[in-house]
Amino acid sequence: MWETIPKAFTVETEPFAPIREESLMDDPDKEECPQRSAWQPRGTYLGFFGGSCVASLYLNVNLVSQGFVLTEYQYADEDVIFELQIDDDKCNPVVSAYDKNRWPALTAEGNWTTHKVRLQAGHYKLNWRAVAASSRSIRPLLIKSILIQGTTDLSQCVLCPAGSYSTIAGSSDCRRCPVNQVSSVGSIKCRSCPNDEYANEAQTECVPRPACTAADYYEEYSKCDGNNKTTVSFNWFSPKVCRDDLAESDQLPVEKQKRDCPPCNPGMEFSAESGECEFCRKGWYSDGYRSCKKCPSTTAANTGLFFSRWNSDLPPVIESKCISFEGSGCSKAPAWQTKNDFIHSSQSHRPDVYLVLSIKLDGGFNVNPRKINQGPVGAVTFTFETKCKHDCEFVFMTASPNHGINVIRTWTGTQEKQNLTFSVLQNDSYVFSWAFQKLVWDFSRDKRGSIKKHLHTAKFRNDDEVRIYNIEILNTIQGGATSCIKCLKGADSSSCTTCPRGKFFQISTAECVACPDGTVAAEAMSLNEVSCEMCINGLVPVEGRTKCGSDCMPKIDGVGYNISSIGRSYKEVLGSRLFTSAGIQYSHVFNISICGITPVTCRNNATLSPIPGGSKSVTSLICRSTLIPNSSGDPASTQVVNLADKLLGFSRKPQLNGIQVLEEFIQNDERKSDLYAFYTSSTVTRTCPKGRATTVTLRCNPKESLDGAIELPSRCPDGTCDGCNFHFLWTSSSNCPLCSSFDYMIVKGECISGKQTVHYIPSKSCQFPSNGPTKKILPCTSQIPVTIQLIIVVAITSALLLCLILLCVWKRTRRLEYKYMKLVASAKPNTEQDDGLHDMDQDAELEAAESCALEEGEDEEVSITIPVRSAKILRKIRSTYQKRAENGSFETIKLTDPKM
Repeated sequence: MWETIPKAFTVETEPFAPIREESLMDDPDKEECPQRSAWQPRGTYLGFFGGSCVASLYLNVNLVSQGFVLTEYQYADEDVIFELQIDDDKCNPVVSAYDKNRWPALTAEGNWTTHKVRLQAGHYKLNWRAVAASSRSIRPLLIKSILIQGTTDLSQCVLCPAGSYSTIAGSSDCRRCPVNQVSSVGSIKCRSCPNDEYANEAQTECVPRPACTAADYYEEYSKCDGNNKTTVSFNWFSPKVCRDDLAESDQLPVEKQKRDCPPCNPGMEFSAESGECEFCRKGWYSDGYRSCKKCPSTTAANTGLFFSRWNSDLPPVIESKCISFEGSGCSKAPAWQTKNDFIHSSQSHRPDVYLVLSIKLDGGFNVNPRKINQGPVGAVTFTFETKCKHDCEFVFMTASPNHGINVIRTWTGTQEKQNLTFSVLQNDSYVFSWAFQKLVWDFSRDKRGSIKKHLHTAKFRNDDEVRIYNIEILNTIQGGATSCIKCLKGADSSSCTTCPRGKFFQISTAECVACPDGTVAAEAMSLNEVSCEMCINGLVPVEGRTKCGSDCMPKIDGVGYNISSIGRSYKEVLGSRLFTSAGIQYSHVFNISICGITPVTCRNNATLSPIPGGSKSVTSLICRSTLIPNSSGDPASTQVVNLADKLLGFSRKPQLNGIQVLEEFIQNDERKSDLYAFYTSSTVTRTCPKGRATTVTLRCNPKESLDGAIELPSRCPDGTCDGCNFHFLWTSSSNCPLCSSFDYMIVKGECISGKQTVHYIPSKSCQFPSNGPTKKILPCTSQIPVTIQLIIVVAITSALLLCLILLCVWKRTRRLEYKYMKLVASAKPNTEQDDGLHDMDQDAELEAAESCALEEGEDEEVSITIPVRSAKILRKIRSTYQKRAENGSFETIKLTDPKM
């Protein structure tokens, strides 16, 4: 009985928040644990509901003989770490970290199981330890009973808790009060509630019955008769809680109505024998309105499960159930109710229960065993919406013998009408489940107590629900067909299958055609070329052109890379040592596959799968596991998380599709450009509603090894600062870009026997490509080196330019000389006979010029002063020109020189 924590037990909590090693001594008590993080008594069970702290339940026992510890529990959330730590009187662990006796196995949703550990006589300290390694709302961990055999007889009788009774003193257990009866602590019988009040099973007090509404009754359809008519009747949900005698109550319709039978779902037809809808036989098809028809020759039935019309009865492959952790939250009403156009969660159960809708797919999907690499074997598509005024959670998950239980997607709160498509990659027998819970479990005992009194009030019942409008599962063995698809040429219609992966079915030619280069057939059962998608951001078609991936040789903005040295394997990175405030050490290990050619796997050796043969590991491109050291030296690996399962692409810019690289890893030097890889994860949590994102900065360092080294952000030692975006810096020489033709230095060797060796020496800042030239042997050539050729060209160009300048200067000088001579020739001396008298020449006067204006076409004259000592020479020249002037060669201008 868990009304309170028994006196023999001790409950403790300690923070589990990441604290860096160097800051451990700053303030060990700076974090406090809220009450909800501890083990909490809930009457019939002890519960752990999550939080940021480690919850421990201690019990010291002394076994006087060989015995065992038997724990009955319910443990359905893999994001919870649950262990039974047993130490002897010297504080040495009795079971190691790898011993299955230390780690209770996961259970299926709502199932109770036992965990048994045998012990020898001696003194032991037992610790039931739990921690939620995820910030999302978890499914609770419950302990129903603890049985220890081999102890001394120190037990004592306790009173039966409220809500139960015992008529025999010393009884080993207490009986639960039935519906509409309650009891107090230590009761020997239960008392009935008044007519205007009610109580669920094992309750402590009666609550008033609310007025009845339309949500308190449901429609029931009879089987269709020969006239295709059905009778509709109305019934109260059982047990009936509401009151129909109040003025504001809705009354139950008493008149039975005759209606036309609603149409069947696609792929089904109405059977007059059973009065129900049945699947079409193999090779036949129907739209649900008409009887099934046989597919024509050269075609095959497109078999699947198609549910869009929700009549009175659920289809034969669909089941609904209610799961209550306390065992008293479910009523006799269906967990899910049909409503013609949709199916919705029932309002007749307590809000803390799980309402599960399941489709069991026996035999799996229709695949051709002769074809390999067939791609997705099928797809699940459904449309839904949630309406919640309080906390609620809607989960879609899958389960199979070979792949275990996997939560595909989780939604919280109100969600608008939307659809989800999930591609099934591996063939197996599956159970697809949709679960809805109106209330999460992370509320305090006081708050829960106040809510518990009003679990069935009309206001609380009618507020929160989920509606599913349609469900389609394609390419199944079970089910019926809505249409017939054309088979490939030459194929037998009985074995007609879809095109192999990487190809699409061309309807016009009935042939499988490969997608064009650079594109992929992303969807299962692709039709026509429009189904092919282009690969971008440095990605190329991989896996038979079924998806875009990386070949480790991306080309971005014309720059090529070859990261095969780090991309064709995986890298394991050990994060910083982290501590809780109490000093408990743990660390995270990251496995990274850059290109995804070799996916990485993070394994959980601390908890066991609830399905025999099920996997407790995560395989993706980047994953993380938590290592918890043990005094025996064997760390426990648990809390495996998928950080990235899709490579978006590469970029030389620090942003892609809204994902930003951490500023710490961005270089400010424009001459140095890193390569960035961007990833996303489809795993959605409460704190990461859009999933997780990861960036890996690939930095070139020629001095590093090919394998390189990975760094985590300095201010976020766990690789993330917000829990949703992870960042890594990988420095390696293989991250350098490939050398282009401009990155080589060419060195020519000596010419021997008409041949010479040419060496190509790459730059240190680039990576030598595998097909790049190292050296070549070429015939000797007299060709002048390019550098010398350039010098010669510059020299010749300079010489030509200089000659052109000299020519211009020479022409200018000739013009001036001509004008000067013309000026001299125009001068006329006073006497022409006294040639030997120097003084007379000097004092000769020039006659006045006839005109000082320039003639048309002449340039402006330059004023020239003639030295006296040059008079003789000039006089001789002048006389020569005067004779020419007399012959008419020059125009004569009189000049008067007073000194001549």
